Amino acid sequence: MEKLKTQKEEALKAAKKLKISIEKLNDIKTANDYNKDDYEITRDSVIHRFEFGYDAMWKFLKDYLNLIHSVTVDPPTPRKTFRTSHDYGLIQQNEFELLLNMARDRNITSHTYNEILANQISERIPQYYKTIKNIVEHLKI
Repeated sequence: MEKLKTQKEEALKAAKKLKISIEKLNDIKTANDYNKDDYEITRDSVIHRFEFGYDAMWKFLKDYLNLIHSVTVDPPTPRKTFRTSHDYGLIQQNEFELLLNMARDRNITSHTYNEILANQISERIPQYYKTIKNIVEHLKI
């Protein structure tokens, strides 16, 4: 149970850092005369923090299923974990669908780098942040 508590804390910490990065990016975007380099560096930070938060969240979910519900996710992949979490009522349908979109975007960010895709994904990350945070906070240990 201690492992789950630690994972939950780490996932919430990752989400908090993601929120800070999102806020910094929003500050840059709303400035009248922002520096393109500052924008790109901060956008990339948001994407990187999203990767951390996403990974911490899905691994927490996987272990939550195992330790609380005695369910082993096999194979232990994010998509399989999300499906099983949905089947056990841990996440709602709209969250499940968003998690599948997150998985797609996470896969894109780790395997390719394209400025257009980076901008598109960074625009979706604030919604992803809310979902990550809500799911982790919702699950009681």
